[in-house]
Amino acid sequence: MEIILIRHGEPEWVRDGLSVVDPPLTDRGLLQAQRVGEELHAEAFDEVIVSPLRRARQTAAPLLGLQRRKEAIEPFLEEIREPNWHGTPEELAAAAYAEEKSRAAE
Repeated sequence: MEIILIRHGEPEWVRDGLSVVDPPLTDRGLLQAQRVGEELHAEAFDEVIVSPLRRARQTAAPLLGLQRRKEAIEPFLEEIREPNWHGTPEELAAAAYAEEKSRAAE
């Protein structure tokens, strides 16, 4: 069995100075997604499974289009987001995230 994992393209984490929980891809991220699709379109995948998050779906779209496939969305691939930082000023979210990362895993 061979499994190929593709990380999403570059997301727009901050818009107008506020954190975005389910951001779209930036122009650069969309270009990255297009390149991945072009690189892998000839692969004979049994399945292409996608997270329900916007950035993952946008990343998969070029490959799915080139292979004429429909999305196979699996909710279990969605990340755990606790707490919800959507709409939080960038500086506050970044500081809280840095503090969380510095703690040892429980």
